[in-house]
Amino acid sequence: MKPNQSVLPFINVRAQQNRTPTGRRTSTLARRAALYYAYGRDKAAQLEGRQRGEWMGPNGRIYTHEEVMAWVKTNALACRYTFQGILSIPEGELTAAEFGRAMYKGGQIEDWRLLAHDDTRHRHAHVLWFGDKRMDRQAFLSWQTEVRAELVRLEQQQQANDQTVQQEIALDAGRSRSQDQEVGLGW
Repeated sequence: MKPNQSVLPFINVRAQQNRTPTGRRTSTLARRAALYYAYGRDKAAQLEGRQRGEWMGPNGRIYTHEEVMAWVKTNALACRYTFQGILSIPEGELTAAEFGRAMYKGGQIEDWRLLAHDDTRHRHAHVLWFGDKRMDRQAFLSWQTEVRAELVRLEQQQQANDQTVQQEIALDAGRSRSQDQEVGLGW
């Protein structure tokens, strides 16, 4: 990769029908996705209730896992599709609220639940939402572009803030050494 070339955030969405092979409504696949998002493959974490992050909705509210599971079951049985999204950033440490801000900025999706975690190579968030129709290609690309642009903006803002903090630490260290030298003269 070239020095000034940044890697764009990765955004992917998968849709699954909430139907059994015989056509009956089911919430099984959506519930499995929510469990994986919350606990990964760690069965002990699930038994102990140690989630990888907190569930958040579009209003910025934090939801309990039980609230999310009830929401998942209700919506999966009511809607034809479960949509599973992943938003991943190559650098930085965005919070769940910042990933949520990117989802909000994308528009198109009104009700979702998001869980962000950093137990893999890149910080990322999983998102669940439901609907009876899939987005057409143009609507999806527009949504993806808006979400990606907001993630890039938030990541750049965080990097700028980090640089400012590092500069302030360096200045404080320089002042401290300067004061130590003045005190050391014994005047």
